Amino acid sequence: MNFDALAGADPDIIVGDADEVDQAAFDRLSGIAPTVIVKGAPRRLEYDHHRDR
Repeated sequence: MNFDALAGADPDIIVGDADEVDQAAFDRLSGIAPTVIVKGAPRRLEYDHHRDR
């Protein structure tokens, strides 16, 4: 996560996914803007579409 880029965007709020934001990241994000963490739906990666052939 590029915290400098996020800070440079001067967001009003940051919304993150609980599966991707740990406590340390939350603490840093909260220093940039009010931060809300939600539990999103599981992602399914389609590896077949991204494999080198």
